[in-house]
Amino acid sequence: MEKLAFSVPSAEVPSPKGNPPGLKALIQEMAKKWEKAKKNTKSLNGGKWEGAIDSHTGKLLGSLEEFFRTAITLRPSKAQQGEKLLKHTDFERYPLPEQIEQIRIQEWRTYDEYFQKIAHHGALASEAEFAGFARSFEDFLLARLIPKTSRSKKRLLAIIKEGERNAQP
Repeated sequence: MEKLAFSVPSAEVPSPKGNPPGLKALIQEMAKKWEKAKKNTKSLNGGKWEGAIDSHTGKLLGSLEEFFRTAITLRPSKAQQGEKLLKHTDFERYPLPEQIEQIRIQEWRTYDEYFQKIAHHGALASEAEFAGFARSFEDFLLARLIPKTSRSKKRLLAIIKEGERNAQP
């Protein structure tokens, strides 16, 4: 489900311009700053932080602020991705009332939580229960997603045209 939001390009939550660093690179950079601050600060005594914030600790705290701000923007939460997808796939002329939108978002979350438990957390489900969730989720998606049929339509028209040519005496 989390991949679905990224398969609808105009529903994607925009990312910053350029190539932002990956989370691994951010963590490695922060680890260096962490080790440097621990080595140079006088606020860390025997593994315990205490006393006033010196310049080394202050610099580290500023780096942590920047780290978290950047890390959060790298990839929106699953909830944000799902909400963005649902808002994008509402084909109403006017935005839905907030209460109705929240019901749809909650339904999305219910499906997401169920399939996450089954796929990743060892939850067991009967065949009937799983089939019921799969059918319901399929209906949920079909009510919101319009498939790209233009290529298929062009191909079908070409096949029909060819068949008509071959059928004429």
